[in-house]
Amino acid sequence: MPKPKLELSELVREFGDDVFSCNETTLICKACSKTFPNARRFNLTQHAATSSHQKSVVLLRRRQEEESRLEAAACSPDLPSFPMDLCGAFLAADIPLHKLENPTLRNFLEASTSRIIPNESTLRKFYVHEIYQRKMQTIRESIGQSSIWISIGETVDFMGRSIAHVVIGALNKEAAGRPYLLNCEIVERTNAHTVARVFYKSVEDLWPNDVQHERVLVFVTDAAPYMVAAANSLKVLFPNMIHVTCLAHAIHRVAEQARTIFPNVDRLISSVKKILLKAPSRVEAFRAVLIGVPLPPKPILTRWGSWINAALYHAEHFEAIRSFVNDLDSTDAAAIGEAQDLYRLDSLRQDLILISANLHFVPRTITLLETSGASLQESLQHVRDFEAMINFTRRQKLYPVKQKLEFVLSRNTGLESLRQIQGVLEGSLRLEESPIASALSVEQVPKFKFAPIVSCDVERSFSVFKSLFRENRNGLTAAHLKEYIVIACNQDQ
Repeated sequence: MPKPKLELSELVREFGDDVFSCNETTLICKACSKTFPNARRFNLTQHAATSSHQKSVVLLRRRQEEESRLEAAACSPDLPSFPMDLCGAFLAADIPLHKLENPTLRNFLEASTSRIIPNESTLRKFYVHEIYQRKMQTIRESIGQSSIWISIGETVDFMGRSIAHVVIGALNKEAAGRPYLLNCEIVERTNAHTVARVFYKSVEDLWPNDVQHERVLVFVTDAAPYMVAAANSLKVLFPNMIHVTCLAHAIHRVAEQARTIFPNVDRLISSVKKILLKAPSRVEAFRAVLIGVPLPPKPILTRWGSWINAALYHAEHFEAIRSFVNDLDSTDAAAIGEAQDLYRLDSLRQDLILISANLHFVPRTITLLETSGASLQESLQHVRDFEAMINFTRRQKLYPVKQKLEFVLSRNTGLESLRQIQGVLEGSLRLEESPIASALSVEQVPKFKFAPIVSCDVERSFSVFKSLFRENRNGLTAAHLKEYIVIACNQDQ
């Protein structure tokens, strides 16, 4: 009569649950990373007698002892330096900590450093938070006693959740302060209440003991109505704060107005893009005909001014691209026929001439405004230059572009306040002529010398966020996500 088969859990207890584990069908040797489907006692007896297993058990127990020691040390004020440095290096290089569970990598690191490599869970539970706390302390020390500017923006991750980022920087008269990502919050919905809550929670993180309401001088956001409403409500608590909506975003809205004026140009850009999309043979033919000419740029909704760049490209290479498109067979794709019809329109040439002659400076102005660390004088001069060039009359086709610019600037009340302060700073405006500057102290007014008027630093942090939090790395909790992104965006320069 055959002996009854033992349950896997009984074999684990018999041979040691510190070395073996099991699931419903398979027994696993944790020391050797080897599996035993439907294992019996003699399988484990033979395996346990091998010299390789015995060496692996010694290493496993050393690692378990080291893990216990590290976890015990994590409860003390001074954490061991090697695990801290290892964790910091992985976070700085955007290497997921679970990669440490790879046996080849772990063995290599242990052999190279002569150290026991901590478990991923140990680093995540104890060391990530400590690195985050040290990073926050570095930000507080960098800000010191300076006044600050704050910028808030929101995006949507691949899971459809709304994410709010808060970026701050010091305001000093000597030089522009470095921008720091202070907070990353998952919000249920984007409205004035949630923006105000994230704003206040962030300044509490910056000043945990006592919020310095009078030291918040500039608040930069986009022009969404809920952002404006949140800023208006926050002014009650932060009396010195000036809210300005992003000027780079405003000029992008002006560029989008141009897009509506020239529908045929928009259709041409779209159809040429479709002609070359997923068509290697056409791309090869394009490069053979237009030697040295890059492929047409693709307008991206989230990249400011990219449509104007695409239109300028088609204006510069109009004849060459038209010749290439007309040589294609219109029956191959609907986009080819559409593009050939558009190239027959005399009005298309006229539209591209208007864009090339009158809107070529739009992308350049956006790029200038996006420059980090620019002075308030330089930024406002770029805006004044842009206003001077958008000087169209009612009889011109581009007049709606001028109307759009006047509309977005008229709603940006903070811009006028900063213009008054800049006038006081350069001496072209007397202090009593500026109610805004008069309400500030003599010490505070010079701190506006490097005040930002764009929210580009928030947009840059979104790029880091989307690189870090991706579809194959979606197991981070909200708390860990905040810590990871704050560490990643505030690397030492």
